[in-house]
Amino acid sequence: MDLARQITDRVFISRNGIYLVSGSPDFQKLRSCLADLTEPPQDSAVPTPLDLGFHPSGIIPMNNENLSAWGRGLQKWRKIIDDYEKPKAKTSERRQKFQQWKDEVERISHNLEMTLGYLPQI
Repeated sequence: MDLARQITDRVFISRNGIYLVSGSPDFQKLRSCLADLTEPPQDSAVPTPLDLGFHPSGIIPMNNENLSAWGRGLQKWRKIIDDYEKPKAKTSERRQKFQQWKDEVERISHNLEMTLGYLPQI
């Protein structure tokens, strides 16, 4: 579940690629990087997520491999949800959890499809 949930983080798009960025930036680095900007930087001077103060472990390149892994994670979720949907006595708590998962899978699926539309076709 956690792998597929990563698609809900921030998306950073630049000429160097598309990245998924999680966590909070180091405020001092972010402030330093943005302090001197008076207009949008030229393509070669666009700061990277690392320049903006995000931790390297929180920066994930968006590529076909990662998107495929997220897609597989969503497929597993769909299978679990389908199993939950089969008629059987469900407690109120299980029904609520089921609906939360179902809503989350739909939202993440939409995000994944939108991201695939922005990824350069290889």
